[in-house]
Amino acid sequence: MRTALPLYLRFTRSFVYEGQCWRWVKACIGAYGVFSLVGKNKWSYAHRWSYEYHIGPIAAGLEIDHLCRNRWCVNPNHLEPVTRRENSLRSQSPAAKNARKTECLKGHSYEKHGFVDSQGKRQCKLCTRSRCNQWMRNNYKAQRIALVLKLSPRNPSKSRFDYKPCREGA
Repeated sequence: MRTALPLYLRFTRSFVYEGQCWRWVKACIGAYGVFSLVGKNKWSYAHRWSYEYHIGPIAAGLEIDHLCRNRWCVNPNHLEPVTRRENSLRSQSPAAKNARKTECLKGHSYEKHGFVDSQGKRQCKLCTRSRCNQWMRNNYKAQRIALVLKLSPRNPSKSRFDYKPCREGA
């Protein structure tokens, strides 16, 4: 009859040393290694088990961040418990990159000239004002011509007085 190896011994046989990282080489779910615990259908993410075994419990509401940016790494020195927001901001996703920006494309400081629009996007007041003024300059002349010629602003080929009612008798 085969006896089960202790958890730590099974864990140490499941990774290889790659420089400073301990690369997980066994089963994975998505991009993260998984570690089978004692009992049927009991498993843990390998990096979480490593952190809890070597350092201690992970506080509620925290995630493990890989400081080395290697998702297969289970070296406890490369792991740190952080909030979901902190973990997202440390990543290389487009949202994280935009959150780290301190100025708009034209170099205006978000600290001084920034605001959040109705869709939750960060905007620069100076650039927004400049875009609005440019739009007014480009469209004011066309609107003025339409008023003088009594043309519809939506369809300049039709006069305002050429529209037919939607239904009879209206």
